[in-house]
Amino acid sequence: MSIREDLIRESFAETLSDPFPIRRAKGFCYLLDHTEPVIHDHETILGSLIGLFPLRAEQLSLESIYREASSHIRELIDGRYEFGEERKTAQLEYDYRGPRVSYSDLKSVSQRIAAETTGNGNLTFTQVFSALEDHFCDSPQAIALTRLAMRTDGTLESTREKPLWTMTHHVAADYEKVLVNGYPGILDEAAALMDKAESEEARIFYRAVIISIEGAIAFIRRYAEAAREKRETETDPVRRAELAEMARIAENVADAPASDYREAVQLFWFTHLMLCIAGGISLSAGRFDQYMNPFYQQDLKAGRLDRSEALELLACLWVKFNEPVIGPVQNLTVGGMTPEGSDGTNPMTYLCLETTRTVKLPYPNITLRLFQGTDENIYPEISRMIKAGTGHPALLNDDVMVPALHEAGAALEHARDYIIQGCTEVMIAKRQPPWENGHKFALPDLLNQAIRERLDATSYQDLLTHFKSVISTSMDVVAERIKQRWEELHRVGCDPFGSALVQDCLERGRDIYQGGTRYPATAGISLMGLATTADSLAAIKRLVFDEGKLSLREFWAVLERNFEGDEPFRQELLNRMPKYGNDDEYVDSIAGDIAGFFCRTVLKHNEWPEREAFVPRLHSYISHITGGLFGATADGRQAGEPMSDAASPAQGRDHVGPTATMNSVTKFDYSQVPGGIGMNMKFHPDIFRGADGERVFVSLVKAYFQRGGLQISFNLVGKETLEDAMAHPEDHQNLIVRVAGFNEYFCKLDPKLQRDILERTAHELAG
Repeated sequence: MSIREDLIRESFAETLSDPFPIRRAKGFCYLLDHTEPVIHDHETILGSLIGLFPLRAEQLSLESIYREASSHIRELIDGRYEFGEERKTAQLEYDYRGPRVSYSDLKSVSQRIAAETTGNGNLTFTQVFSALEDHFCDSPQAIALTRLAMRTDGTLESTREKPLWTMTHHVAADYEKVLVNGYPGILDEAAALMDKAESEEARIFYRAVIISIEGAIAFIRRYAEAAREKRETETDPVRRAELAEMARIAENVADAPASDYREAVQLFWFTHLMLCIAGGISLSAGRFDQYMNPFYQQDLKAGRLDRSEALELLACLWVKFNEPVIGPVQNLTVGGMTPEGSDGTNPMTYLCLETTRTVKLPYPNITLRLFQGTDENIYPEISRMIKAGTGHPALLNDDVMVPALHEAGAALEHARDYIIQGCTEVMIAKRQPPWENGHKFALPDLLNQAIRERLDATSYQDLLTHFKSVISTSMDVVAERIKQRWEELHRVGCDPFGSALVQDCLERGRDIYQGGTRYPATAGISLMGLATTADSLAAIKRLVFDEGKLSLREFWAVLERNFEGDEPFRQELLNRMPKYGNDDEYVDSIAGDIAGFFCRTVLKHNEWPEREAFVPRLHSYISHITGGLFGATADGRQAGEPMSDAASPAQGRDHVGPTATMNSVTKFDYSQVPGGIGMNMKFHPDIFRGADGERVFVSLVKAYFQRGGLQISFNLVGKETLEDAMAHPEDHQNLIVRVAGFNEYFCKLDPKLQRDILERTAHELAG
């Protein structure tokens, strides 16, 4: 059990007589009080999650892990612990949340211990792995908090003795409100509203908010005191002055709103950090350039700082986003329309982009919104960022997304104020509860199911109709399960601190989980493997129903034996059949038909904005993992190989050129995908050679968006570099790549995912 879960249990054990919102607020304060105010050497921004999750000096040896694990399992057995089978995905590294020991070491130890219990307890690998992950897990990502309360059917349970800990995660808080009003202002607002509250439930909510905000203020003051104490033992006069200034700023923002750019940056980070301490993961900084620019502009005008000083402070903030335990996929949205419909590109937009290009770190995950009215000067900066080779920024098309959100029920000014959260998740900034990662449909696997059930299909349309019925039935099941979980969250979900930082909760006197927000939650329902599915259907349509070369039953027999003894046929599938991504209408029309049906199937369950709803997505960051769980597919992919990535063509199948790829992708109407998409392209660095390279690249981006493309991001790295990084990782520790909706150091990725990225087509300029 991690430090955080232990602290939560300690706090809950001491507050059994309080109403649950009060218990939750006191638990939050207990976490803050037990987070050491760590101040790193040389930093100028206070606040570190390492104060709650200290780093280990060295990795445990395999034998040390085994000894500790064996002792723990024996204690559980002797204590008649009920080992569950809830960790059905224990074999999947992407789902592992225990950095105290490596996944491979824990898997090895779990297998060994499970084998040793045969005849003396008969524990399975999954049971052992689950118990040991809980034991070793000290992850800042609070997945474990929810998993502790998860029943085997995926629903939630919560009792007075073991209440469910929920937290504001996958959300963009109203940082602007914090900067402008300060925590004392929010405290005063909650107190005034509590005096007017007509129900006991509302009064309890406001009291919980007040307790939480008082805890936040005390936390900031503790950091101010820690900086003063550290100054007393510092011998370097320059550092002494820095620490004195850091203490002064922390004291100021504890007692009042931010008065300048430096205080705004510090108050933002304190707020972000406290959400992380409570368990928030994949948090979004929201429209950072919009709420930070007024502070930047007033300081420039007053002569309190210049641009280089502002950039340096922003670079220090970017470093904080990349601390070892802060958690991944933290998005920051810049540019795009203002709520009034004008261009929101401002000097802070450019400063954020330049900082990202300069520091060359994976996070924050920069999303740049564009539309037809965007300042033309932004495009050379985009080119400079792509040339930096860090996968930043992801580009998003307001001209498609804003109407889609407005059509879905968002007020126009709110639709224009959307942000990207996590990888590619679209949310209304400051006005929604946590996004839920509802379900990921591996469509190639569902297609294989449809083929097995319709081996005697008399036509392509017959098979296609059944495939669509499989998708529809599967979505019905998923929708009911998620709705049940939502009902339970309405019953037991609670986060007073997070609620104070999302609009309308205070005004309504309700928690973020209890209907306090203007717009309800959405769950992303992801289509994975679109290109693999379309390429497979195209091959079946042509070979079975158009040309009659073999029956569907014969085709399936080949797939069942994973092409064993049929390599020439597999090569025909790979090289002669139409492939999505090459501007081939035969297969592109199939992709559009399937994607459109999937989106309509998801959207038919919608009740948004009246209540929580489901939004379709074309996205996945685990195609290499999920592809390992099902058999061969009719496009020539062998069993266990990755399926295609999000809305992108299958790896290496788009061979005609970048224009053809973009033409294929933009034949679909993305206004049907309000949940967002992932579209990744890889270019060889030579694309920017000469004066024409940048012009051609900008033209491609503009053409893609003019044709209705929704999102796109780029890797600028050659195959030879990636191959050398896999062979000699020690020489490429700073190589950053775009994975799906996020960036990461290439050498930190699972080898399967490295290979997946390597095999994506690297486009080059002709001539």
